[in-house]
Amino acid sequence: QTKWLRLRKQQTWSALPSVECSWGVVNVLLTTPLWVVNTRLKLQGAKFRNEDIVPTNYKGIIDAFHQIIRDEGALALWNGTFPSLLLVFNPAIHFIFYEGFKRKLLKKQTQLTSLDAFVMGAVAKAVATTLTYPLSLLSGNGLFPKLWQHFLQTAFQTSPRNGDG
Repeated sequence: QTKWLRLRKQQTWSALPSVECSWGVVNVLLTTPLWVVNTRLKLQGAKFRNEDIVPTNYKGIIDAFHQIIRDEGALALWNGTFPSLLLVFNPAIHFIFYEGFKRKLLKKQTQLTSLDAFVMGAVAKAVATTLTYPLSLLSGNGLFPKLWQHFLQTAFQTSPRNGDG
């Protein structure tokens, strides 16, 4: 019975990051249209240097949804989803590092202090943020789609070294 409980705890711990990521993906997919509409409503009436951007005039949230779907298609409501999906990994990385630190520390001592938990949490969050911050920065500056497109073009380009040209 003790062996079964120990095994069950290990399975739960290893499955938790994937569960967190799954719920994070669901959250992103459900809320991205709301964020797109929210951003469009806030930018209404703003003056842009780029003359290709057509000014919009929404009467409210429902009208914004309707105009975006009518003019750009339903998929436009999920603009920016891919970078947001990559950022879902931050809490999972945080959890994995925190649990790893906790397991190592509990091998040396029987109980964790508040200071131990604080330091482990701070270091785990620092690691997770350091690993995901570049994605956040690229996403916030609107560079991610351009870099992704460049990456795909480069990755599938034939080169003379391969004997194709």
